[in-house]
Amino acid sequence: MGKNLIVLMFAGVMLSTTASAQSLITAEALQAGAGTADTVLVSNPGKEGLFFYDAADSLSAHNGGTVIVNSAGRRYKRLYSGALNAKWFGLKEGATVNNSAAINAALAVVKNNQELLIEAGDYYFGAPIVIGLYTSHPASSRSALIVSAATRTS
Repeated sequence: MGKNLIVLMFAGVMLSTTASAQSLITAEALQAGAGTADTVLVSNPGKEGLFFYDAADSLSAHNGGTVIVNSAGRRYKRLYSGALNAKWFGLKEGATVNNSAAINAALAVVKNNQELLIEAGDYYFGAPIVIGLYTSHPASSRSALIVSAATRTS
C-alpha cells in the first residue's frame, strides 16, 4: 500500500507541474484562434482540461469535448483516460436547457464499452438522443438522474 501511495503522489506532482506551464484559455477563445501554444489548459467550468495540438491531424471534426478545431484549422485534443464526461460537450442542468446536441456529440465520440459520465441532475432533451447500433456502454447510478422528454404539442 505504501508503494501505491508514493506513485500516486509522484503522478500528482508531475501533473501539477506540467499543467502550470501551459497557456490558460477558454474553449471559445481557443476555437476562435487565440491559442497558438502546443498545449493549453482550457478553463471553462465543466470543460476544464489539458489539450495538445496534433500537427499530424487535419481531419478530425470539432466536437467541443475531446477535439477543438480553431479558426486556423489547428486540432487540439483532450488528454484524458477512462470515462468521457458529458459536461465536456456542453451538458448543463436545467429544465429549459436543451441538451440534445451536447449528449449526441458525446455519444458520437464514446467508444464501445467506454463509460459516459452523466452526473446526477435534472436534464432536458428537446430532440432525440442517438445511440449507435451495436454499441454497449456501462451504466451505473451514482445518484438521481432525471431525464425530461420534450413536451409534445400534437
